[in-house]
Amino acid sequence: MAGLKEFIASPGSHKTLVVGSGKSGFAALKFLHKLGCRVALSEKAEESALDGRLLDWLKERDVYYE
Repeated sequence: MAGLKEFIASPGSHKTLVVGSGKSGFAALKFLHKLGCRVALSEKAEESALDGRLLDWLKERDVYYE
């Protein structure tokens, strides 16, 4: 499916995968970050294909992404 990207967050020793850079993926990413999860954007995600609001949100919170 075109446009889908991966987000990986790990609370403690567990890993959670959130797929999609749309509204639901962005909401899930924000929720996991609020819970204190370590969040990283997958290396498969191309920055040019991601929503600008999502990138701004990540940068404002110093969330690591490749």
